[in-house]
Amino acid sequence: MARIFLVLPLMLASMLLGGCERQSVTPTRVPNEITAVTQPFLQAVRRGDQRSAEKYLAPGFIDDSNVQFKDMSAILKKSPPMVPAIHLKQMDSSYVTYAAQDGPRWITAEIRVARVGGKSVVEYWDVTAANQPPEMLQHAQDMRLYMRYAKGAALSALTGLALLIWLVRNRTHIISPNAVVETRRVASTVRDSKQAPSP
Repeated sequence: MARIFLVLPLMLASMLLGGCERQSVTPTRVPNEITAVTQPFLQAVRRGDQRSAEKYLAPGFIDDSNVQFKDMSAILKKSPPMVPAIHLKQMDSSYVTYAAQDGPRWITAEIRVARVGGKSVVEYWDVTAANQPPEMLQHAQDMRLYMRYAKGAALSALTGLALLIWLVRNRTHIISPNAVVETRRVASTVRDSKQAPSP
């Protein structure tokens, strides 16, 4: 039982330190079929390789994409590596937001992937740089932070419960410690069976 008081505080400390660590963007899991399109597409845009980027675009969106390609590529070239921060699955498409924090600025790339002719393609994309993260991203980050604090509170409650159980089980030893057993010499009397003759 005493070991629990070593393990629980260590777990609590590590969790609280993890909560204090400000990770600007927490990555989320995105299906491989989506990242197989979005990752190489963003890499091509970052390099300024418009021809390679167009391979991942829906045919009807290529002309619209050409209008914004140069400006979006310039933003991504100055951006630190981006991670998928939000993934929303819709009926016939997926919406992914990639994000990175560059000092006070937030760089985000919003991409909608849909299936056209049995193939996943980029149906819409946009890259922005702003001083604040998108509202949806801020909400997702706040929820993750609250969950981290909730886990810390639950672990604190378990530590308190373990302490209470230990106190209840050992209350007699705490209030009145074990008495010292005294050892006495045993007094023995020997009776002489042979009686002296009476006068």
